[in-house]
Amino acid sequence: SAERFKVADDGSENGYTRYGDWYGNSYGHWCAMFVSWCANEANIPRTIIPLYALVSAGRDWFESRGLFQYKEDYKPKAGDIIFFLSAGAGHTGIVISCDGNTVYTIEGNTSNMCAKRSYNWNYKTITGYGTPLYPKYDGTTHIEFDVSSATDGSNASTR
Repeated sequence: SAERFKVADDGSENGYTRYGDWYGNSYGHWCAMFVSWCANEANIPRTIIPLYALVSAGRDWFESRGLFQYKEDYKPKAGDIIFFLSAGAGHTGIVISCDGNTVYTIEGNTSNMCAKRSYNWNYKTITGYGTPLYPKYDGTTHIEFDVSSATDGSNASTR
């Protein structure tokens, strides 16, 4: 039998990532598993952001609950889940902000890494956004994420 071994999170060898390992699917496409892992680490219940490994499953979950917005009709906000779907391929990530013209995201499995990306809000392969029903902010909990070492996503693929 082939020996499986763990490597860096960049997915460069056998597709291993800590996100897939956490999910229970250590060797595969991991953008959706990254979103699920982030939600889990932030203690966001699966009734707000689902556990998913397939981009289409995540989108279907939001759509079936009336929580999916197509890009043409919606300006995203921090905490939304972005979905890219094109010709059977898919990708997903987490919106960290939108200034009206540009959507900023954190994504896993983008150019074999976790990275901060930016897109024009009507970028051709963005399909839309899952809009989780987060509880109303009570003013007491604050989580900081250090994204200072993230790349800017210049000329990066979302596949």
